[in-house]
Amino acid sequence: MNSLTLPENSLIHISDMDGQIIASNNETLIGNNISDTYGTPVISGTSTTFDGEKRHFITYFSEQLNYQFIVDIPYTYITQSANDSRQLLYGLYIVLLLILLIMVFVIRGFLLTPITEIIHKMRRVETGDFSAALPENRKDEFGIIYRNFNEMTRNINSLIQKTTLKRSAVKNPTLNTFRPN
Repeated sequence: MNSLTLPENSLIHISDMDGQIIASNNETLIGNNISDTYGTPVISGTSTTFDGEKRHFITYFSEQLNYQFIVDIPYTYITQSANDSRQLLYGLYIVLLLILLIMVFVIRGFLLTPITEIIHKMRRVETGDFSAALPENRKDEFGIIYRNFNEMTRNINSLIQKTTLKRSAVKNPTLNTFRPN
């Protein structure tokens, strides 16, 4: 024979065709009318409040015996699993949010620091300071950008120096006569 385990505070009733409880695990209810006991007709899948607690009914009618079997389960038992799952999901959401925030700060630091450094050096070059150099020891894409930036500033500085020498040679042609080739 199969056994059925019900949650605590569940009630099991057997009622006759008139709704009178003829057997129950709560002996004080035997002899009462099922609808009067709960204050509402007991229909499978419905809920009501009994003894200050919301209850859910599962009923089965046996045509052979002309009896109705009624299982009254506390609604909290039915929803407890959903509540536990919801709490677990909330916990997971919080953990994932914290991981995401940490990742954002790490990625932000990894990307923003080199970009900020490039912008700072570009502003120095913009004001005419071509000695602004970036560290060339990085092995990533920023290292390539840093090396190219340094090469560009050296080339610009070299072109400015050559242009300055040519201008001064044009302005002072006598200096060219004393300068060896």
